[in-house]
Amino acid sequence: MVVPHFEDFFLPSLKFFKDGNIHTKKELSEYNAKYFNLDESELKETTREGTLPRYKDRSAWAVNYLYNAGLLKKSKRGKYQITSEGIKILNENIEINMSLLETYPAFRDYKYPNKKREITTKNQIEDTEPTEKNLSPIDRLEEAHNEINEELSN
Repeated sequence: MVVPHFEDFFLPSLKFFKDGNIHTKKELSEYNAKYFNLDESELKETTREGTLPRYKDRSAWAVNYLYNAGLLKKSKRGKYQITSEGIKILNENIEINMSLLETYPAFRDYKYPNKKREITTKNQIEDTEPTEKNLSPIDRLEEAHNEINEELSN
């Protein structure tokens, strides 16, 4: 098994904060490791740079994206708490993916600071295959690096 896809971290990460308490990214990473039942090799799998385990990187990006969509808020530096909108999303049992996050103007402003985006509905269902837009920034860099290496070898 491999560490789950970037978007797969959104729902368990938001659920972790449902208790309303203030939590750190470290606590979330530990929760996600247990939630996904990661084995020793998956816990040791790192990003290409080798600076951070992949599950911690994906947990951190999930927090960042949920925060920028307004589903989490910062209570102090490095400490987060669920918002009323985050609780509402969990209670409505809506799939949490990039399409949902892009329905929030604050998230669109964060993700696409120089682009005007059309508003989509929260219930819009989009293809779930990984595309450039629904990969974490680290994953996009790794894909670009692999593509460059393949072109150079050809």
